[in-house]
This record gives sequence, structure tokens and C-alpha cells, in this order.
Amino acid sequence: MTEPYLSPEDVSRLDARKVLSFLNSATTAREIADAVEFPRERDVGVRVGQRILDRRAELGSFTTLQQLADVPQVGPERFTEIVLALSRRSTPEDVAAAFVEEVVQEARLLREQLKALRREVKAVPQIRLRSIYAGPFLGQPTHVIATVVAGDPPEPAVGASVTFTSTWGRLRSFGEMDFVEATAITVPTDVLGNVTLQWVAPTEEPVLHTQSSALVSMLGLLDPLAATPRADDSGLRELVRQYRWPANVEFRAAVDIFFRDFGKDIVDNVNIHDYLAEWHHFDATVLAFVSDGDGNCVEAAAALPLRFRDWPAPWLQTFVATVDSESLIRDELKFQGQQAPDTAGMIESVGGRLATFLDSQEGLAGGYIGREVARRSLEDFVYTEIDDLPLPAKESVFSALHAVSTTVSASGLKALQSLNDTRTGVRREFVTHVAQAQDAINVDFQTQISEVQQQLGTKIGAEDLQTLEAQLSQSFDIKLQEAIAAKVDIQMFESAIADKVDVSSFRSEFDTLNAKVSRMERGESPPEPR
Repeated sequence: MTEPYLSPEDVSRLDARKVLSFLNSATTAREIADAVEFPRERDVGVRVGQRILDRRAELGSFTTLQQLADVPQVGPERFTEIVLALSRRSTPEDVAAAFVEEVVQEARLLREQLKALRREVKAVPQIRLRSIYAGPFLGQPTHVIATVVAGDPPEPAVGASVTFTSTWGRLRSFGEMDFVEATAITVPTDVLGNVTLQWVAPTEEPVLHTQSSALVSMLGLLDPLAATPRADDSGLRELVRQYRWPANVEFRAAVDIFFRDFGKDIVDNVNIHDYLAEWHHFDATVLAFVSDGDGNCVEAAAALPLRFRDWPAPWLQTFVATVDSESLIRDELKFQGQQAPDTAGMIESVGGRLATFLDSQEGLAGGYIGREVARRSLEDFVYTEIDDLPLPAKESVFSALHAVSTTVSASGLKALQSLNDTRTGVRREFVTHVAQAQDAINVDFQTQISEVQQQLGTKIGAEDLQTLEAQLSQSFDIKLQEAIAAKVDIQMFESAIADKVDVSSFRSEFDTLNAKVSRMERGESPPEPR
């Protein structure tokens, strides 16, 4: 047989199955030799047929035509004869034509399957997320837009159910009359295949619309291109000025909400950090999913990272520096300390001035900043302005004001001022009550003395009466002075007033006087003066 010869790769799968089926079922070498018979050709004899059977016994069965081609003495020519004879092909050209036809059929089948897959792929939606920033600062509005398309060419997927969630923050969708705010929201697409949501910062208390508008307007004063917060010092100081303006109520309320939720933990840190050196950020990722009709399978998904600049921290640092530099509290405390008449007056005047200073600070953040500046100013005063005081006074002032400086707060300073006011009022009230008591005792005493004098008038002489009056006057003055001296001790005030300047002692003296009168009436001499 002349070339071309066939190789295992040239044989179609159908013909290969026919050849392998015959060889695996043949029982004798003669059967194979008779089946592969070509006139005037060096074809397969009994000896080659036996070799084929021996190889089949080694393998168990033929599974590929390559195993047949590897049998000794088969070779390309006999391999071609075996394939043509057992597959009922007359020539290699016929085998090649059949192979081409089979390939064409398989290609046609694959083409149909590909079309079916494309039809299925066209029904699968695709989703894309993008954001619209009004600015990169925390608190500025951030709109997230999802676009869903399907088909080839892509067309808007109208009414597709899209579920949104965020790793941090909340999402807000707007309806015709109101809005829904949550960490996960499902919204259908519109006629353009779009869904628009707003990402909002997770504040503990909702920021009202008027407050949010004021905040957005004021954050526009910051430079979004500033490389560091310190590079935008003018913008931060302008935000401080706007916050301190008493009429800017809405902006101040919005800032206080962000200060309470994002700033207070920062300023209370133990380690000192320069927040003006570089921008810090809050990060969030918005995820969107498109589900099938049953909601059991996610057909498309997308993720959108968001990053916001942390302005509260550098703003607070700028706020402290601004109030510290512009406030006159340090000079005022020094002046109050110099003008105070004594240590009690110094504590009272310094505490009162600090309370007045704190009362003038606007807002929650302003109150915190005011307390921070007041604490620093008071510490400076304690460590620099009491050196000239006597040691006992210095210890008293240092202990009192140092305790205030470590726990300074608006309520604490007001309490200190209130305590001082109370002490002053109590002193005045005590003096008033003592004076009234003294007047009442004097009237009562003079009345009783007059009665005694009338009784003594006929019993004793003038000289004895003057001695007795001197004794009574001296005893009364001593008791009254002791009672008046007690007014400086607040703890003795109630007892002193309640007893009306030691009434029991007075009654004892009066009883003694009556006893003397009785002895005189009996003709006995009065006792010698002590």
C-alpha cells in the first residue's frame, strides 16, 4: 500500500470504536488475518495477528489506537490496513473525508451550544457602583449610584432588586415623601436602571437637615487640596471663628454632634499627638448585590471604597491654640490673685473668674476647650503666682487651687463660687442673728436688772449694788464675746443661735443673783467679789 498512511490521530472516534471493538472481540490470530486482507498487498498475517492478541492479553483490552500502533511489526502500513479493513474504509482519502465530516458536525454542535450559552449570559445582569462627592471631609454629602444593565448590547435593567450595605456608616434612600435610613437597604432600579443612595456618618444622634446644611456650607471653607491640616491653618481657624459666633446655632449644634462622637475620645487620649501633621481618615466600603427573582442567588455584585478626611481632630487642636492665645484669662487670674485681701479671698476671686470665663464659652466643644484652657491657666497661676505668700497660706492656696486645676469643670467652678458666696452669706446672716440675739438679750437682761434693782433698792446700799452690776456685766460680756467669736466657725453657728448665746449660763448667773437677793432679805452679807 502506498502512502499516505494513517496515524492514530487521523482516525475518527467512530472508526476507532469499530477497530477497537473488533480487535478486543477476536478469538484467534487467523480471524484477524482473514479480516485484514488486501489483494497483492503485504497485509496482516497470522504471525502479526498473534502479536496483536498477545499485546491485548498484556493490556487486558485495547483502549486506544496508539496501543495498536505500538505492537511490534504492525508499523504505519499495517496500521493503515487494519483501520481501513476493520472500519470498512477503502482508502485513506475516504477515512480523511469521514474525519473532516465528523469535525464539521462537532463544530456545528459546538456552535449551537455556544449560542445557547450566549442567550443565557444575556439574561445575567451586571452592576456598577460610583460615588459623587461634594467633598472628601467627614460630614459632607456622599451619594452612591448603582447602575444595573443586562443583555448584549447592554440595556438598563428596570425594576431590578438591588441590596446595599456598608461596612461603616449608614445608607439613606429617598422616597417621594420621606426617606429610609439603615445599614442595609433594598431598592428597585428606576427606568434608567439606576439607584441613588446617600452615605451618612454613623452619629449617635441624627444630624438635622438645617444642621447638615450649615455644616456642609462651613466645611466648604476647608481646602480639599491641602496636603496636611497645618497647611490649611487659615481654614481651620475660620471654622473656629464661625463656631464661636453666638448666632451660628445650627453649625455649632452639628459640630457638637461630631465632636461628641468622633472628637472627645481623641482629645482624651493619654499620649499627645500632633493631629495637624497629617490627615487621618475614616474608611468605609459600600457593597451592592443583585439577586434573582427568588432572592436566593446573587447574580451580580460590586464594591465601592469610600474615604473621608478626619477634620474634627485637627480642628480641636486649632481651637485650643486659638482660645489659649486670644484669651486674657491668665492675666486676669494674676490680677485677681494680686488684689485678693487674703487666701480665702484669693480662692474665691480666682474661682469666680474661672467660672465666668467658662460661662462665656459656646457649645459642647467650646465648653470642653474652655475647661482645657482654664485648667492650663489655673496650673500656671498655682505654680507661678503664690510664691510671695507666707508658707501656711501658700500651702492652703496651693492645695485648694491645685485640686481645682486637676478636676476643673464648669459645674466644679460654679460649685466653688457658690460655696464662697454661701460662706459670705452665712457670715453676714450670722452677724445679723447675733446682733438680733444680743439686742433681745440686752432688753431682757435690762428688764430683769431693773426689777432686781427695784427689789434691792430698799435692801442694800448703792455701793453694794454697783459691785453686783459690775459682776453681772462682766459675766455677760464674756459669754457674749464667746458667742460672737463663734460666728467665724460655721459649724458652731446653729448651736450658738439656738442657745441664744449660752442661755443656760445666763440663767445660772441669774439664779445666783436671786440667791444673793434672798440672803440680803434675810439680813446676810453678800459674798466677797472673786
